[in-house]
Amino acid sequence: MSSTQGESSMNLMESHGNIQRRLSDYQCALTRTPLECEQAHQDFLQLYNTTAHQGLLHEQFQPPIPLAVVGEATGRR
Repeated sequence: MSSTQGESSMNLMESHGNIQRRLSDYQCALTRTPLECEQAHQDFLQLYNTTAHQGLLHEQFQPPIPLAVVGEATGRR
């Protein structure tokens, strides 16, 4: 069933955010110090933001990477 109120889109964004968090958490779990965890997080963000994503590949967006889509926007720590 499709939602006309945007819930489907919100569920997709929430699921994607949870996947990102788990991937990042896993990388931090492999570290031993807060500094190593911070570096692992930064490395994860760099890799994530420079990797082609299936949705952008499917839409033939050039280049198919999130950094090109979000520009120089930065998140919160």
